[in-house]
Amino acid sequence: MPRFLFEAMKKITTIGIIGGGQLGRMTCFYAHMMGFRSVVFSDQKNSPASFVTNQIINADYSDKMALKKFSKMVDIATFEFENIPFETADYLASQVEVCPKPQILKITQNRILEKNFLNSIGIKATEYAEIPSREVLQKNLKKFGKAILKTAMMGYDGKGQFVLKNAVDADRVWSSLIDGPRNKCGVTSNKCGVTSNKCGVTSNKCGVTSASITPKPVTPHLLRGPKLILEKFCPFDSEISVIVARSKNGEIAAYEPLTNIHKNGILDQSFYPAQIPKGLRIKAQSLAKKIAKEINLVGILAVEFFVVGSELLVNELAPRPHNSGHFSMDGAVTSQFEQLIRAITALPLGSTKFHSCGFMKNLIGDEVKNLDKFYKNPRAKIHLYGKEKIVAGRKMGHVNVLNFL
Repeated sequence: MPRFLFEAMKKITTIGIIGGGQLGRMTCFYAHMMGFRSVVFSDQKNSPASFVTNQIINADYSDKMALKKFSKMVDIATFEFENIPFETADYLASQVEVCPKPQILKITQNRILEKNFLNSIGIKATEYAEIPSREVLQKNLKKFGKAILKTAMMGYDGKGQFVLKNAVDADRVWSSLIDGPRNKCGVTSNKCGVTSNKCGVTSNKCGVTSASITPKPVTPHLLRGPKLILEKFCPFDSEISVIVARSKNGEIAAYEPLTNIHKNGILDQSFYPAQIPKGLRIKAQSLAKKIAKEINLVGILAVEFFVVGSELLVNELAPRPHNSGHFSMDGAVTSQFEQLIRAITALPLGSTKFHSCGFMKNLIGDEVKNLDKFYKNPRAKIHLYGKEKIVAGRKMGHVNVLNFL
């Protein structure tokens, strides 16, 4: 290790990344750029991160021998997605330092625990109720009116979500989820279990409609503990997100919010600056910093908000680099991936200032075949993830289009 590098880098030279997807891939890029080595632990061969990491371990996330081997190869570990088993992160933390801590993972991978945490620190989220039975579902649907029934765990990119308009919807969805598919179910859904337009899934301003579908039964292990959560339908004006980092030293830095546009429950585009009043931008950053401090974050956290008039409601937390933060790779002084590395290695956090306005466009499925228009744009920066197979709904890459401020 060269003598001129920070003292922190003498203690941490190799960073472990749990998960081999595109977020892990991009974390590797920035770790290497900063002089660190990387080791990836993935349950999939030929994952995007496997092609760029220094070393990789392919094993099931429950394989303790493989996890122990991984722990001996790294000085610190982080994760690139939150749907790894809590038991995996918890065991790994007994062998090597893991940031963010597994307890944060446990909270954020369960919608009920997440909302309970937000309520405990006085931060508003959408109204919700735990749903342990059909009777409780019917009672709360009557109270909320239109609502969204979600699996408590393992839901992302619109998966595990069902729009309920009436008692008939609720009864049919409950039967399909708990007892297996029996009837046609009048809820808004596509292959992932939900349909949305440009504005996303959770707003009745977006013209959500019903369709006759049969939800796929939820895997039994997803229904342990509080199985389901019902969230009151939220007529939001827009969706924004803030990326916030907190270091081992307690230093906190938040990026300005971006406006997010979803299609079919999947993020399609993120725009900077967010088209909301300045006061709401400042408030969103302040709330994100409060959450990071209260949850004792070491690492990076994405906070998704619904904008409802002059009010902000937290929709979701993600304690890892986030799709909506990709614009920072080209539009900000410090990318979210570099900021993650800085935070977990006790380096000073970088500037979160955006030097460019513009937008990030996800390349989803076959969209990756139409790169010519972006290559012809001198202000476009293309990032491909090295995925071998194009699948509908799969994120194959993204493009950042910049306009200098």
